[in-house]
Amino acid sequence: MTVNAPAQLTTGNQPVAFTGTATNNSGAAIPNARYDITFTGDPGLTADQLVLEYQLPGSTSFAPVPLTGTTTAGGGSITGFFGPPTGFTFPADTSITTNFRISVKSGAPSGPLTSVVKLDTVDGNGVVTGTVATSAPATTQISTPTVSINAPAQLTIGGAPVAFAGTANNPGAAINNARYDIAFTGDAGLTADQITLKYQLPDSTFGTVPLTGSTANGGTISGYFGPQNGFTFPAGATPTTNFTIAIASGAPVGALTSVVTLDTVNPATGAVTGTVATSAPKVTQIVAAPPGGAYHALTPQRITDTRTGSTQPNAGNTLPAGGTMTVQMPAGTVPDGATSVALSVTAVNATSPGFLSAYPTGSTANVTSVVNFVPGGPGCTTQDCVVPNLVIAAISSDNKLTIQNGPAVGGSVDVVVDLEGYFTTADAVASGAGHYYPTTATRVADTHCGENPPAPGGPNCAAVPAGNAMLKTLTDGQTADVAVSGQGTLPATGMAAAVVQLTVTNTATNGYLMAYAKGSTRPTASNVNWVAGQSTSTRAIVPLGAAGNLTVYNFGGSADVVVDVVGYFSNSTKAATDGALFTPVNPGRVVDTRAPGGQPIGATSSRTVKVANVAGIPAQVNGSPTAAALNVTAANGTVNSFLTVTPDAITPPATTSDLNFAAGEVRANADLATLSTTGNISIYNLAGQTDAVVDAFGYFTSAASPAIG
Repeated sequence: MTVNAPAQLTTGNQPVAFTGTATNNSGAAIPNARYDITFTGDPGLTADQLVLEYQLPGSTSFAPVPLTGTTTAGGGSITGFFGPPTGFTFPADTSITTNFRISVKSGAPSGPLTSVVKLDTVDGNGVVTGTVATSAPATTQISTPTVSINAPAQLTIGGAPVAFAGTANNPGAAINNARYDIAFTGDAGLTADQITLKYQLPDSTFGTVPLTGSTANGGTISGYFGPQNGFTFPAGATPTTNFTIAIASGAPVGALTSVVTLDTVNPATGAVTGTVATSAPKVTQIVAAPPGGAYHALTPQRITDTRTGSTQPNAGNTLPAGGTMTVQMPAGTVPDGATSVALSVTAVNATSPGFLSAYPTGSTANVTSVVNFVPGGPGCTTQDCVVPNLVIAAISSDNKLTIQNGPAVGGSVDVVVDLEGYFTTADAVASGAGHYYPTTATRVADTHCGENPPAPGGPNCAAVPAGNAMLKTLTDGQTADVAVSGQGTLPATGMAAAVVQLTVTNTATNGYLMAYAKGSTRPTASNVNWVAGQSTSTRAIVPLGAAGNLTVYNFGGSADVVVDVVGYFSNSTKAATDGALFTPVNPGRVVDTRAPGGQPIGATSSRTVKVANVAGIPAQVNGSPTAAALNVTAANGTVNSFLTVTPDAITPPATTSDLNFAAGEVRANADLATLSTTGNISIYNLAGQTDAVVDAFGYFTSAASPAIG
């Protein structure tokens, strides 16, 4: 008598096949024969947790073996028989092989289980009268898979996705047709479309978990991740899955409980056939979004410079292709609790085309960019093209930012980072200071206009306020004071810092420009860098002096400077309920016209782009968000042109620009873009055609009702 019981069984798994063989070589038939089976061991298994089936003679069908008892360390056993209860005649000189299937139900204990099959004789009442043969004991190890998740303790309505992970462990045999399922319950009355759950695929991209249902009235939101019809979970595997989860604007507050199960499914239909393991419930509190942050302008200071010989943090750490670095905000300057920072990020010494990304240290990197660079281009020679850009980015809870040289393949680049200010919610609603006010683009300075006749460049000097109209081309080391408050349509009071577009043209040599509050000490950080002959522009947030003025300083040969004001952050004279407050998001892509199905923007044409409820920007509620912090990039332009970003489509021709680019150039510029009442922006292109890429880094909400959710 032999039995080849499986070496391993996994609780909750599908049945495992094995066989047993009995041989009668006695030369005589055995009347009233019956097979009996006994299980012993220390798991404390009960008969109802063990499922044993045997194949009926001459049939493809399986019948259950009736089992009774419990296995215990003290000697208990589970027993049963298969075949006729009062026996059968076992023919002489015959071998009979029986096919079995065995499984252990989910929740059963793990441990060794020993099985023995006997060929017994029984009387007419089924009582054993003797034992003809006994199999050698066969030991099966029962293993229990586990699954766990560390769902976040809190989620903010309308907030950025939060990362977490789940782990499964299969210490036993392979599990066929396995699938992960997830269920959400709770008192929030949440609907499936208000949860965005993503999981990391084997190629490192993230796929969306399809969810259905509602938690209202005791209901459940459910979904699965991985192949719908199951996969083979290898023996001994302990995979970890990375997730992100976000709650949409408009969702209710409350508790949300999540449970992940490792199930088995019908491979043809995807229907669940059993549960192998269940995670412990995890409770997440869904809370309303806090008010946005107010801006605190700083005297610009350099906080990172990777160039060899620099005395700044990260000195000598030129970023290779795909490389990252951590930028620590200076303690005592950026306080604990700051949500985001305003930086000038400059790429220099690039060895091949590429881009930089910036995101909170420890968060998931999305495909976005803040600076695009090339080793050569208009006004540049190999390795000396200097590309700056304003970056408003979220930072981690320990005030760190990660900057990545985006392409996984390509060349290296040096990075210079200057700190201009920070946002914090600590005092956002206590006063009106640091609130954002967009303005119509106002040209407050153009040094062409002080020349007689004006230098080449075609300035619209009539647009320059009279007080600044006599500013002339700046020479090396020269400064110019620029009146801002009260110029054009700008308010005479209430401005603490101006959001400006700084443009430099007619550059005689390599150089840089600093912009800072009039009357303050000249900073150590620059806003715009250039090489000889290069025309360039960038956004900056510049503190204003007591009289509402700023100073620009030119280092290098002569250069012309144009200053346009596109918005401002207020001082404490403004009302606490006026203006807008800023909430950062993990960077996300809003649109890329290069993507499949996209179309470039034609000459004198506008393209409407949905921003609200995209890339972490919440849907508009009562007119908020009012604006978004975006990075706008032009690529594949066929001629020299510019882009203008407005809330609604404009009638050509546009008179101001947000981004100027040359034919074939990839050029980016930050934009605090006002949204339309439908949550859109419109991108206008002057000439030729160009692709446009828009990435989002945060949004502004009305200070009168700052919380969305």
